[in-house]
Amino acid sequence: MQVKAVFFDSGHTLMRPIGDRWFPGMQFLQLCSAHGVVVVDNQALEDACDLDYAYLAAHPDDMPDVAAEERQFSDYYRILFERLRIDAPQALSADLAISEVTDVNFEPYPATRRVLDSIKAMGLPMALFDRRAAFSTLQIPQNRLLRLLR
Repeated sequence: MQVKAVFFDSGHTLMRPIGDRWFPGMQFLQLCSAHGVVVVDNQALEDACDLDYAYLAAHPDDMPDVAAEERQFSDYYRILFERLRIDAPQALSADLAISEVTDVNFEPYPATRRVLDSIKAMGLPMALFDRRAAFSTLQIPQNRLLRLLR
C-alpha cells in the first residue's frame, strides 16, 4: 500500500493539555485562590470534572464568537462549583472562562516536531482535522476524501 497523505486529529495526537487535563484549565487553582476559593478535595474535583465533560460534550464546539465561548465556559465552571458545593463568586467563573478561551493550554508532544519534519521530508501532504471545522486545515467533501485515500 502506498501512503499518499497523512491526516491528523489535533488533541491527544499532536498535542496534549498542559497539566494532563483539558479541563479545568491550568489556571484553575491560581484563579480560585485569587478569589478566595479553596478547593481541598482533589477526588471530588476529579469526579466533578469527569461529570462536567458531559456538559461540554453536549454543547457545540463551533462557537460564533469569543463571547459565546466564554459564556459556555462560564456555565461549565458554575456547574462545576455547584457539583463541588462551593459558593464561588460569578466573577470567578467569568475569569476562568476567559482563561480557557485566551490562554494557551496545550503543548506538542515531545516527538511531534520530529515526526512532522520526517513526514515533510518524505514529501507527503499533511492535514489537520478537528471536529471543529474552523481548526481543520483541509476542507474536502467526503467523496473526494475517499477517492484520495484509495
